[in-house]
Amino acid sequence: MAEKAAETLAQVRGKIRKDRDLIAKAEARIVENLRRAIELGASAPEVAEDAGYTVSRVGQLVGGVRRVRKAAGTPNPKRPKAAKPERQAVADDPDPEPAAEAEDERRPSFTPGAVDRVRQLGHAAGLVSDRWAKPREERRTLFVNVATGKWHASHGNNPAHHFEGQLPWRAGSAAELLEGVPAGTERVFFVGPYRPGVTPDRVREHGSAAAAARAWFLDPVPEGWSGSHHLSDDASLTGRWKHTDGRALEVQHAAVWFGHGDYSARDAAMAWAALRHMLDAACSGTVLMSTPATTGRDMWRRMIPERSKGFPVLSEELRQLIHHTSGQGRRELVSHEPVSVGMVTQYDMRIAYAALTWGMPVGLPTMVNKRAWDALDDDGQAAALGRRGRWLVRATVPTGWDHIGILPHLSAEGWVWPSTPGQTFRSWCSASELAVAREHGWRCDVIEGFHFAEGKPLNNWRDALMSIYTRAESAPAEAGRSPQLVKAAVRMMLLGTIGAFASRVRAVTHTAAEGEPLPTDVQVREVAGRYVWETAGERSEWTERTSHPEWAAEIWGRCRTRLLEHPMVDGVRTGALHVPPGSVIGLRTDGLTLVGDPEWPDNGKPGVFRLTGRARGSFEWPQSDGALSELKRTIEGAYETGEMQ
Repeated sequence: MAEKAAETLAQVRGKIRKDRDLIAKAEARIVENLRRAIELGASAPEVAEDAGYTVSRVGQLVGGVRRVRKAAGTPNPKRPKAAKPERQAVADDPDPEPAAEAEDERRPSFTPGAVDRVRQLGHAAGLVSDRWAKPREERRTLFVNVATGKWHASHGNNPAHHFEGQLPWRAGSAAELLEGVPAGTERVFFVGPYRPGVTPDRVREHGSAAAAARAWFLDPVPEGWSGSHHLSDDASLTGRWKHTDGRALEVQHAAVWFGHGDYSARDAAMAWAALRHMLDAACSGTVLMSTPATTGRDMWRRMIPERSKGFPVLSEELRQLIHHTSGQGRRELVSHEPVSVGMVTQYDMRIAYAALTWGMPVGLPTMVNKRAWDALDDDGQAAALGRRGRWLVRATVPTGWDHIGILPHLSAEGWVWPSTPGQTFRSWCSASELAVAREHGWRCDVIEGFHFAEGKPLNNWRDALMSIYTRAESAPAEAGRSPQLVKAAVRMMLLGTIGAFASRVRAVTHTAAEGEPLPTDVQVREVAGRYVWETAGERSEWTERTSHPEWAAEIWGRCRTRLLEHPMVDGVRTGALHVPPGSVIGLRTDGLTLVGDPEWPDNGKPGVFRLTGRARGSFEWPQSDGALSELKRTIEGAYETGEMQ
């Protein structure tokens, strides 16, 4: 009887696996049809209803797909003999920072046994993050006013070496830019409140500001130019054109370095020169590259001590396990019925990542499956949980719990933080998150996990960046906008570099005019009279040598923890779990939007919560991420101007 029951169980489990594979194939077809429907003009809400998904989930699945309005009589793409698309090489940017990727709710890593399935426990052969001292030449860079075409540039480390000029900017097109930039220009950063191509007419034509901005990079360009762009992430659209005569131009918005604000192209050019000088003084040989992430990684490698053997890169299997079990920053709008609140505050951690780079995981991890965990006594389990690691747990929200969730769970909608009393779920979490959950009475049964030894691979680099930040913070008022922009750039370097340690490839968007050779092994679309297709990006050896998702995962976990439970400041405990239940409106990576003002102390140190927005009035509880962003802008603006306090 036992043998028959065991056989029956095996058969049932086999059916489950078969059905799982069928579901995965069906979902792949749904995603492809979602993508095609949007290309043909459907809206995200329409296809979301068809698929039974939320609009945000559709956005995660289809990424940067835009609607295609094919004009009557447009010829079908001609398919000559396959021609491999040329990927434009960029001298000082070995690999662009990745877009944040949608998390897959069907990862096998979230079922028990993920630890046992990792067989390649060593380091990647020949890949070590070692000292890097290769000289680099900075590319000639212009900062261009997106509205007027007026450009500014500062060459060398002296802001006084300033140049300016005017582009032919009648239509504000990519063609005008490529024809009008001064000879030798290799990089352009647009400056202004919007991106090129975002006009009322184009927004109506393309359906959204983001789609209009992407379409600008796909507009016709002069003969001889071809494009290989990165357009999958709306926040960091990057255009790259190459001419048959060897000229190349890269185009981004200055917000990738300085964030959004009311600074001018001249302000940005002056800050660029000041930042260049300070980086070179902090780490000789560092130059400003296309992104804060690439610049930060280059600087970090230059600061690895000469006698150091470096930091070996983990095997691909281990890195994938970390990728698959790690979320990034916590971004959550707390669900609440529409109500009006009288006071709203915004608290952000001051340059948070700078306070979280100590004690990083190094070496090979110790893998702990269920048998190994159960074999440990209480002291052994406590010691394991005290190390730098990640753990798969079965968590249960306590009866009577009335606050926000603590542990992350990967659902069909992405990362969520369950908070319903009595709810049980699986969570891959950091050791620090697990400690907070247990402290607050959550039952957390460890299923498996892994932990590392501790080292200090980022301390020198962090200290150098913080010296620049501190210097900018203490600059006199007559220094103008440059110090504030330098501080913003340092923050971007910290954020971007940490994220890039866990980078993965992203798609490259190519374009071609009618009659030009097209590939036959990828899907080609017609957009605005040009043919468009995507190919998978490539990871350079340089990027592989800076692949350390174990560091990014540790820092992200710590940041999520500190949003909830922050070390004491002047004897006061701060964080989301130390405001009354029902007071948290939203959480955004390192910031909290709250009802009321907890009046937390601020000692000025990195990582400490500081008040950045406060307003009294009648505010509706936001019902969407966009509404939360708008509320945040409103209260921060009111606080800066002294209104509604």
